[in-house]
Amino acid sequence: MAPATALEQGLQVAQTPLEEFLSDHKGRLAACQLVKCLGAWVYWWARQRVLQHLQKRFGGHWERPSLGPLAGGCIVWFEQQPRDRWPLLLPALPLPVVWSRQPPEPAKRPPLPLLRLAQQVAHQLGHPDWHLQTLLPVPGGNWSALEDQLKAASGWAPLAAALWVAAQGGRSDLRVGATGAWIPKRGLQPVLLEGKLQAAAELGIRQFFVPECQLPQAQRACEGVHPAPDVQPLPTGTTDWRETLHPLLAQMDYPPDEHASPEVQAQWYVRQPDLQKARHYYHRMLLSPIADRLRKQWEAQVGQSCSQLVTIISHNPELAVLTTLMTGAQRVVVLFTRDQAPNLNVFKRLLRQANSQVEIGTREFATAEELAQQAGPVVGELADQLPPEHLAVDLTPGTKEMTLAMFAAARAGNRLVYLRHRIQQRRAVPFSERLRVFDRGQG
Repeated sequence: MAPATALEQGLQVAQTPLEEFLSDHKGRLAACQLVKCLGAWVYWWARQRVLQHLQKRFGGHWERPSLGPLAGGCIVWFEQQPRDRWPLLLPALPLPVVWSRQPPEPAKRPPLPLLRLAQQVAHQLGHPDWHLQTLLPVPGGNWSALEDQLKAASGWAPLAAALWVAAQGGRSDLRVGATGAWIPKRGLQPVLLEGKLQAAAELGIRQFFVPECQLPQAQRACEGVHPAPDVQPLPTGTTDWRETLHPLLAQMDYPPDEHASPEVQAQWYVRQPDLQKARHYYHRMLLSPIADRLRKQWEAQVGQSCSQLVTIISHNPELAVLTTLMTGAQRVVVLFTRDQAPNLNVFKRLLRQANSQVEIGTREFATAEELAQQAGPVVGELADQLPPEHLAVDLTPGTKEMTLAMFAAARAGNRLVYLRHRIQQRRAVPFSERLRVFDRGQG
């Protein structure tokens, strides 16, 4: 008979009753064997009381892994069957895995049931060249001691979401968990829940997605669990995997940081289904570098700041912010309709965020029609007060009627400003902005 692998030995130790393990007399040997056999997996699999006991017995730090963004990463959850088969371990074993374009190292090859599911997911999503591997090497070199226990079907939801995010060049938020099986022509199916939710709470998962039909059951399972993950539903009434994953992807797709390339940042922004989340990211991460790029374009085309700018506040106040920062205007006159007052406040807030010292003048109108009628006279009034090259007129925001009125009222020598950009999924693609500056005399 072949000697037991490290994983087999570790699972045998994990069958020790918890109170016996925690005792000073009988538990020392078991504690040593558990750590030796499971290695780093102890931090993922052991119950919190076990980790606390290990810290007390051996000293040092016995804390859970820090969860955060990981390219291609997700956690698949395997419920203990029968329950409490391994009293020292969580009621569902979390298996952190990573999608990659490279085949897995032998030591990180997933358990066979999970590997087969991963291959199905990769073909279903149209990415057959992606491969799955475990985050950590398997204890003892193989998963044979666990493979008969691993029901991999429920891993479809986290695996599919993580692959989609990875294929877009993004990173998954490991603090967002999910479970759910997929059957072609039937869609998302119910799975075992209770142990996964309890384990997710111990591991620090902040949000956990379950099949919609199991939401009440999941909420009941979280009663008395502190801190419990925020349980959210995945649609079960559709056979479109994109529709099923939509709410999960909105939370799992982790925003790029300031070190990411402009292309990665732009694509993350464009693909976000939550407009408010995307807009917040744009304000916090993208507005300033985009303005810096446009400022360089302005200097290359014009060479000097203008003293005044006239612009319009629309549903996208960011446009007016960009032209204000780009032109370096000392004063900006903002035209807006009454219903755009909230966006005027956003405009002012973003300028404060950018440490702009520009003086802001406002002209309020009751309706868009009134603004279109009065935009020309406002521009004409300003043009009459300034040397032509000192006034910039922003033609980017507003309706076509407003743009035509402002264009017609501008004087020869005024700087007429227009920002071009690519559109993708009905949004302007960040960093695609191209500035065009011409004066009224060029017609």
